[in-house]
Amino acid sequence: EPIEKAVRDTNWSGQSTMEEVTRSQNNWNDMVTRRGLAAVDAVALLAFAAVGRSSHNEGFNIVADITTAAPFIASWLLLSPFLGTYTRAATASYKSVAGRLLPGWAVCVPVSLAMRGLSRGAVPPVPFVVVSLVATYLALLLGRCAYVLLAGSTSEEEQRSAGLLELLPMVSTLMRRW
Repeated sequence: EPIEKAVRDTNWSGQSTMEEVTRSQNNWNDMVTRRGLAAVDAVALLAFAAVGRSSHNEGFNIVADITTAAPFIASWLLLSPFLGTYTRAATASYKSVAGRLLPGWAVCVPVSLAMRGLSRGAVPPVPFVVVSLVATYLALLLGRCAYVLLAGSTSEEEQRSAGLLELLPMVSTLMRRW
């Protein structure tokens, strides 16, 4: 009687761990297992700061851009994993990105604005708060949609769709076999 083995228990040299799913836990472990998504979020928030600074004719200055983005990135990376923003459901589809982003954004951006206000010794003006809320949501949303496009959609179930970047390992595996 034939014995069925899991793919990773065989001598097959392809993408044997491609379908392994790590269950989400709503804590930093989710972010650690999804470093690419965390990097996309940090870049999106940095882009928000750079665009904001340039709209005030402050020019491109990477150190100043990072300083401006620091409270946003810090609060996002410290708090949002506990609010479900790094669960697999958060990138299950383009539709899920928008909704799953809201809890983290609704907490982290106001905390960021408070941190920025404390560091500057002044309450941010209302127009700055409104623009920051809208712009950070759009930056994070666009970044995460790009992530789903490139890395593929995810979910807690086994079904997922491949992203554009998954073509590279697949093609290289096929080429090694030839």
